[in-house]
Amino acid sequence: MLNRRETMQQLSQVSRVDVGFDPEFENRWWAIIRIIWFMLAVFTAAGIAGIFGRGAFSPAVTRSGDLTVHYDKRLRFKTPSQIRIEATAQRPILQLEVGRPCFQATQVTRIAPPPESSQPLHPGAVYRFPEPASGPAAVMLSLEPGAFGPTTFHITVGAGGSVEIHQFIFPYSVRWEPFCARSSFTGFCS
Repeated sequence: MLNRRETMQQLSQVSRVDVGFDPEFENRWWAIIRIIWFMLAVFTAAGIAGIFGRGAFSPAVTRSGDLTVHYDKRLRFKTPSQIRIEATAQRPILQLEVGRPCFQATQVTRIAPPPESSQPLHPGAVYRFPEPASGPAAVMLSLEPGAFGPTTFHITVGAGGSVEIHQFIFPYSVRWEPFCARSSFTGFCS
């Protein structure tokens, strides 16, 4: 039975072509290729799981007293995101205070429902909402990150509780608009 080296030497002798073969180099090259394949598989699985943004490991919920905040732990630069704030205490007016780091790292693009009034604070802003007729009060802040790196948001609802949420903004964003503009496939575009 011939081993691999003898087989390659026989092949080069039979074909009468001088072909250089370095088994040591080939083994090292295949080891490098396998490492690259493994790294690609790990990064693909991490991306699908949401390690780099939206996915199974990104959503988070933080509670403190009457306050519950739903948010994504990982955001992408210039990619819209939302923070859902719920307050269960019954008050005539819901007062929401958002700390300064929220406005330094992101831009609040929309607040739903619209606040009854708002006033700027030196370290952020205060929004006042009428209490809903039934159920918990829910406010949705739509954000667009304008910086990248770690950021901390301080959210306070009157005397109902205070929450500090930590997010990381990745410095990249995948935009599908050019692809969607010239393609009839709309799976990524919706």
